[in-house]
Amino acid sequence: YGLGEIADIKRQLGDESLQDLQVWHLYGPLFGSDYVWQAKAPPEAIGCLTATLKLKPIAENQVPAEFWNMPPKRSEIPSWWNPKPIAGAEYYMSPTFLPDGPSMNGFDGVVMYDPKEQRVYVWSQFDF
Repeated sequence: YGLGEIADIKRQLGDESLQDLQVWHLYGPLFGSDYVWQAKAPPEAIGCLTATLKLKPIAENQVPAEFWNMPPKRSEIPSWWNPKPIAGAEYYMSPTFLPDGPSMNGFDGVVMYDPKEQRVYVWSQFDF
C-alpha cells in the first residue's frame, strides 16, 4: 500500500503491528488520494498516526458525517467500512482535514480508535 501512515506504523512498530488490514481507495480529486482503511492495531499505532496525520483529539460530534456515511459519489464503499460510534472510542482529526477533498497540506485524516477491540478506522487524504 502506498499509504504513508501505514508505512510509518509498520516501520515504527513492525510489519505485524496491523492485523486484518483492509484498505480501499476512494474516488476523489485529480491531485489527491483518499483512502479508508481499518485494522486491528495496538494503542501505540495512534501515536504514529498522530505524528503522520497531525491529528488532534476531537469529540465524537466533531467527526465529519461522511466518516459514518460515505457519500456514494466517493465510490462503491466496501461492506467492511462500517464505523459506528462506540462508547469509550477515541476520535482524532487533522486540523486541516476537508471532507470534500485534500487540503493541499500533505497528509490529513480522521481516525476512530476502539481501545477495547483495538480496532482503528482511518479516512486519510494525501495531496500531491
